[in-house]
Amino acid sequence: MPIFEITHDAVSPISETTFAGEKITERYDLQRILQNSISAIAPDCYVLRDEYGDWADSNRRIDLLCIDSDANLVVVELKRTEDAGHADLQAIRYAAMIHLMTFKDAVNAHAAYLKKNADEAEQAILHFLKWATPQEEEFAQDVRIILVSAEFSKEVTSTAIWLRKKKLDVRCVRIKPYKYEGHVLMDIQQIVPLPEEADYQVQLRKKEEEERQFRDSKKKNSNFLFSMVDIKPGTILVHTHDSNATCEVFDDRLVKFRGEEKPMSLSKSAGIVLQEHNLNGNVAGTNYWTFNGKTLSFWRDAADKAKMS
Repeated sequence: MPIFEITHDAVSPISETTFAGEKITERYDLQRILQNSISAIAPDCYVLRDEYGDWADSNRRIDLLCIDSDANLVVVELKRTEDAGHADLQAIRYAAMIHLMTFKDAVNAHAAYLKKNADEAEQAILHFLKWATPQEEEFAQDVRIILVSAEFSKEVTSTAIWLRKKKLDVRCVRIKPYKYEGHVLMDIQQIVPLPEEADYQVQLRKKEEEERQFRDSKKKNSNFLFSMVDIKPGTILVHTHDSNATCEVFDDRLVKFRGEEKPMSLSKSAGIVLQEHNLNGNVAGTNYWTFNGKTLSFWRDAADKAKMS
């Protein structure tokens, strides 16, 4: 969709151009300009380093390495081409190479970028994150990818969409140049995901996290009862590691196991079977006893989800 100029009687399209035609290079022009205006392509990001490549046995470099306001690392890969080339594959490789980066590593990279000492670089990062002191355990919990190009091929956008479905935050930002009265203009649009979809995904992830925390809290705060999953006394359970190993539900908590006169817990009976297979027997029994082919933990999660819906 072109950009139009409004005139007195009509609208006139502004001519598209190309970065190559305007002699605008990736590294010395686009990268330099965008690192000084990172909010144009990534509003919540802060540049740690350009041309980052502090790893052994590789001479590859990340165009722009950033952090976002949640202290996640962000790989920004820039292309001036009309198809983004192999930006998706490069960025995935870079994300894998930096996912273990520490806060100290980030400070050292930023110090080199700013050409200042480590203390000044650390203070700059802390100021952006609004942290009083370094929070190592909160730093770089995830890695995001932002692909920036004049246009994207179907292969690249399809890859980005598929990776997003796999919970990897990948975004495609199109930067299309136009020529107007001797000036080069740039239309910047996020095309994957659409802004509306991005907002929806944020809310969805928030809901999923709240549900997970609720389930974990329920597990920590209460013992398993067969009545939670509507399993009656007399029901036969089968062990995950040995289909010949069974137990019989005795009451709401205990089971009868191998003719033992005294009922025992799920964990103790499951542990006995595991020890017979030379495995650690100190386990949660709900993860090893099954009903209708699914573990008791599975049935408990299903019951919790049903209550929340």
